[in-house]
Amino acid sequence: MAMAKPVVMNMPFLDLPAEMRNRIYDSALTHNRRHGQSAAVALLRTCKQVHQEGVGIFQARSNFTIDVKFKVSARSYHVTASGDMIWSLEDPSIITLASNLPREVLKPNIVCVKIALSRTKSMRLSYITRTDYAAVNRFPYALVQHLNSDHKLRGLVLELEDGRIMRKLNKEPDDFAEIFWPLSMLRTNVLVRYLGFEHTVLSSMQPQLDERPTPSKTPNNMIAVHQVLGGLHQEANKYSKKKSTSKYTGEEFGVDDPEIDQAYSRRRSHALGTIKILELRGFLFITESIEGVVQHNLEKVQRTDPRWYME
Repeated sequence: MAMAKPVVMNMPFLDLPAEMRNRIYDSALTHNRRHGQSAAVALLRTCKQVHQEGVGIFQARSNFTIDVKFKVSARSYHVTASGDMIWSLEDPSIITLASNLPREVLKPNIVCVKIALSRTKSMRLSYITRTDYAAVNRFPYALVQHLNSDHKLRGLVLELEDGRIMRKLNKEPDDFAEIFWPLSMLRTNVLVRYLGFEHTVLSSMQPQLDERPTPSKTPNNMIAVHQVLGGLHQEANKYSKKKSTSKYTGEEFGVDDPEIDQAYSRRRSHALGTIKILELRGFLFITESIEGVVQHNLEKVQRTDPRWYME
């Protein structure tokens, strides 16, 4: 019995002149949520030729938009994303955040990120420290990792929803500069526009932004592993003492508040858990998960609190 020949489907669309096809691609594959434009990305999956012809237009014409909200409390922090990605995470690690930012989605030339910071009403203001809000920088680290995945010229629009949050929380410009420190690892092929940032914060961030690596530079991962391990051991020891240091007097004082005590225990457990992972996987862990993110020279590794991005 003769086998039936496979049916070859002809696509009249491909018979159209190239100019007309490009106009259709431009209309169908332009994505900009804030302008009410939604790309018909299913078109790219119709056949190989359509994908080859249309993917470049999709990437060049589209904006990827994500609104990220952080809520900080004494014991945890919560991250919620909306826009072109929708998810909600409790105490996510940098690896978890990175896995929720599909690299293919971030291929458009322009990425727009709006960040909102808030604190829970039950959280006493005096207990919100710089390192509590520094947990926020895990998301910028994940974002930087993706944007550094190739040498393509890109644009990043970073908007702070409430630029007055710094004054509301009685924070210094340097505190916010350290929260957004991962942006200093964005390679120079990524052009960044800042919206909603106070001038004092941008001025404080400028020195580190001036040292952004070129696309050809890569971090010294072996040095970073040893430095991060050392920092995590120090971190675990510090929180085992259950003490805190006054930002203004420099004096150490005991912490009797059960809520704060529990938070310190969690941080110590995070540090010890990360040490175990690093010792088991070492160089492979850094290369696979933090490539393009770990500081590109020893000085920056030493001055950064590793817990902020390694938990």
